[in-house]
Amino acid sequence: MELFSINDIAKIYSIPKSTLRYWEEKGLIQPERNAENDYRMYDLKELIHTGDIVFYRSLGFSIKQLQNYREMSGRQLNDLLTNAEVEVEEELTKLKLIQQVIKDRKEKLSEISLLSETEYVIAAPDFEYLIAYAYQDPLNYAAFQENNPSNFTLYLTLEPHIQIQEGLIISEKTKNQTLIWEKQPTMQFRQILLKIPADIPIAPTIIEKQQKELEKLGYQTKAVIARYLGTTKDDEERFEYYKAWFEIE
Repeated sequence: MELFSINDIAKIYSIPKSTLRYWEEKGLIQPERNAENDYRMYDLKELIHTGDIVFYRSLGFSIKQLQNYREMSGRQLNDLLTNAEVEVEEELTKLKLIQQVIKDRKEKLSEISLLSETEYVIAAPDFEYLIAYAYQDPLNYAAFQENNPSNFTLYLTLEPHIQIQEGLIISEKTKNQTLIWEKQPTMQFRQILLKIPADIPIAPTIIEKQQKELEKLGYQTKAVIARYLGTTKDDEERFEYYKAWFEIE
């Protein structure tokens, strides 16, 4: 009968020998002892059993929960695995959301690069509604809990002078929400990238400069919607980047 040493077991399951000794102390595993040198020896059954403990510990079960593992019935083991399955499914859902956030953030960083190469493209906002950002509104907390800061916007009206309002993108409007902006079929836009120093608020001069450039093209600006893309360092200074749509006439 083939026997395995503690070194073999540690290597097979990629766990420290100290962990195996601790499990033995707590009664989770029961290796035999070599009569000549008192070394721990594991037969095939104990190898498999140790693998079970490794598996259940990886699911988050405590030492205390596993101390009577050898005495558990099939139903008890099934209940143990069912509970673990529920937790794994919940974790997978969270990981998929995290994966989507990673994808979204990478896309926004790519947009910064692409938008920096174009100016005044004919393009409309890729959303329909904006609501005012209210710091005490649970909806606003939810938007940031989803780790999607690109739902944050700045809405700028230009007459009689530039006024800036913080907003959030929503997919559907409800009776309980007051819109600050709604896209209409007749609206016309020119799209650009706004680059704003991160340590100062958006300055009217940045908007006025773009207004003047659009005037040269024969357009008057009515309002500006700017969607947050990200903040990065460029030439030793941090900048906030916004995908901006200038509503023109």
